[in-house]
Amino acid sequence: MSNSFKTLAFTGVVLYLFFGWLFYFYFQLGDDTYIYLQYVKNLLANGELAFNPGTPSYGFTAPLWLFLMALIAKITGHPLSSPAILSLGFGIASVVLWVKIIFMMTGDKYKKVFFVLLLVFDPNLLKHAWLGMEATGSFFFSSLLIYYIFIKKQTIHPSLFGLITGLFYFIRPESVLTSALMGIYLLHTKKFSFTKLALSAAVSLLIAAPWFLYSYSTFGIFFPSTYYAKGGAYSAGSLLLSHLIDTVKILGGNYFIHLLLLIYVLIKSDRKDLHISGYYAVFSIAMMLCFYSLTINADIIYARYFCLFLPFGFYLALSILREESFKLTRYFFALPVSSLVILVFLLSSLHKASFISSEEAEDRLVAWVNINTAPDAKIVRQRIGKIAYKTDRTIVDPVGFVNPEIIPYTVAGNLTQYYNKVRPDYLIFSDDKYLKNIAMKSSTVVHELRHKVYPMVRDAFTEPFELKKIFVYRVSWN
Repeated sequence: MSNSFKTLAFTGVVLYLFFGWLFYFYFQLGDDTYIYLQYVKNLLANGELAFNPGTPSYGFTAPLWLFLMALIAKITGHPLSSPAILSLGFGIASVVLWVKIIFMMTGDKYKKVFFVLLLVFDPNLLKHAWLGMEATGSFFFSSLLIYYIFIKKQTIHPSLFGLITGLFYFIRPESVLTSALMGIYLLHTKKFSFTKLALSAAVSLLIAAPWFLYSYSTFGIFFPSTYYAKGGAYSAGSLLLSHLIDTVKILGGNYFIHLLLLIYVLIKSDRKDLHISGYYAVFSIAMMLCFYSLTINADIIYARYFCLFLPFGFYLALSILREESFKLTRYFFALPVSSLVILVFLLSSLHKASFISSEEAEDRLVAWVNINTAPDAKIVRQRIGKIAYKTDRTIVDPVGFVNPEIIPYTVAGNLTQYYNKVRPDYLIFSDDKYLKNIAMKSSTVVHELRHKVYPMVRDAFTEPFELKKIFVYRVSWN
């Protein structure tokens, strides 16, 4: 490794850590992170993969992420620190890997610095630096595929390709689509024969097979119940229009500077065509956007999903910007970078007030539950993570992440029948319309909380300030 590589890698990591801390240090331990922590707690305490103790469930998307989090919690003795350590670790690894990719893509020292700054100030990568979710993990594994398949001159060994894709599956199961596309690219460019691709598939399957067997024998399913709860059990494309609008908002809000930059460079550059890898990068992005838009039918599309294909967008941008016909002037260098810093600050500010307000309300709810409910109380709550981790109550998830048997009732619009079956003690909802819809007449409001919700990033210019209420209902069973 050259000194210039080490210097730029070190500088990139320091900047990533500093600006991640400056803008998004508050964005830690969200409710989804607490879902993983609840599984980690029960795994370390009881040796079981269960959200509610004694009831095994596959309510987490990324087994590898969960086991790494458990390992860090075991070593450090600080479970609540393990998510941030994990996401920061993969974020740092992504920055170092991309510095290596950048050095292999261009010899222009000014473009190297420019590309590293574009990466470090990526709004989505920064946002998930401290959160503890698998976003930085999926970003890293996609980047690893790009490095070994698009960048490195030596063809990737079939066993290594199988190893990477097998592990990638345990970070994001839908990564099999990206992995399959990379396999097609290797065949298309004659770097792989069908025999080599079959060997890669065999290695990947060898890694995945033990988990599949365990999952089916323990949970009765091969894939996470999060898949069925978010869309697998619903009609395909039922929220297609909503998701397309959300996608435009997320990409437009976070990446309009990059898009303007690319348009400008395409106009100025002499070369208009892409290398074949560039076309595969475009198809990878379009493929995953279509997948999410069509298959997530009971939830919104989260920005963290985009970390799976964002490295391909970054690779595409660098492929265009590195062209010799494009000259990097000081003005051009300073304007996009400074604009990105301002954008990240604005996005962080829009998100911060609403996130902190919601979490403070959840903390007040947790305190009330700990004081006013019995230790064996059964509680229905859609935000299941923090309340389960901090109260040790049995939680019934109306979405079906951790109790997938509710999903057919949800799809059929007959939740009342399910609740009559499990007989919860409390129902906690953010809107009493939900209670009216499920017709739980034998319930009484025993507590109410209020908190402010500020405009979020995707709706910053369309939604006004809102005052949200959380209702706690006590259910009487005769």
